[in-house]
Amino acid sequence: MVWPQLWLEFGVDKYIRQWGVSANYTYTNSSDHSAKENTAEVASRRWSTTIVNSLVDQKRPLQGQSIIIANVSFLYKNQDRFLMRSSRPWCV
Repeated sequence: MVWPQLWLEFGVDKYIRQWGVSANYTYTNSSDHSAKENTAEVASRRWSTTIVNSLVDQKRPLQGQSIIIANVSFLYKNQDRFLMRSSRPWCV
């Protein structure tokens, strides 16, 4: 079962005449909780052993999940013709 513990995002767009800058930032801290079966052999008597199974809650970070993602875009907007955007993402 996956539950995000913390998630924060914000973005800004600013234009001066036809030129603009757009930026956003996302912070995500998620993890996966699952039950893991542990098996152990316990010596109960002189010549015999007992196998004991137990379930343990296991918590680990999501594989491949970026904690920080940021994007910056440079914009050119001409009402009559087109909108141009050039972006650069960063992931940590």
